Amino acid sequence: MTASGEKKIRVVFPFFQKDGTLLLENLRWQTELDGQKEFSCLLAPEAGAHRDLVQACADEASKSYQQVEIFYYPRAPKPKWPNAPNWAFQHTARFMQRKGDAWFWMEPDCLALRSGWLTIWNERYFTAGKPIMGFIIPRMGHCNGTAIYPANFPALSRRAMTCTDVAWDGLMKAETIHLRCNWRKVKEARSS
Repeated sequence: MTASGEKKIRVVFPFFQKDGTLLLENLRWQTELDGQKEFSCLLAPEAGAHRDLVQACADEASKSYQQVEIFYYPRAPKPKWPNAPNWAFQHTARFMQRKGDAWFWMEPDCLALRSGWLTIWNERYFTAGKPIMGFIIPRMGHCNGTAIYPANFPALSRRAMTCTDVAWDGLMKAETIHLRCNWRKVKEARSS
């Protein structure tokens, strides 16, 4: 929540050393698009990421976010997909649980498409009435990992928080199907 009592999601930008430059370009695009000064973000690089790259991302993020925090999660014991992304998500989810904020997991390859995007997502999340909001993958039925999660997500999906060899976003479906809303459905309901 902000000082005015208005609820705000926090944007979480996870990244590995290899996609840090992609995140930097993403942050530059957000600055060019419109910035979002009333929101805060968390940069979540893996431990060992080059400090210069992390600092460049933090400097760019500070042009679009009112507060920028950095959380280094430990390096994954198995540094390949899906183990490394699972590890990043699990450690960051636990960190966000301690913070007590709803959060938008925004990977470096997820781009904003229009001005005001974060304000729209924030409003829809807090009016949707479900703890998880994102895009539901057609014919698969699970929520894409790039989504908004509640602070207590680790308590909602033990599978997502303990998996190693299967992607967490697909695995959480069985435990969270009743807790999620499709961003498109919220959008359609609001426009009718």
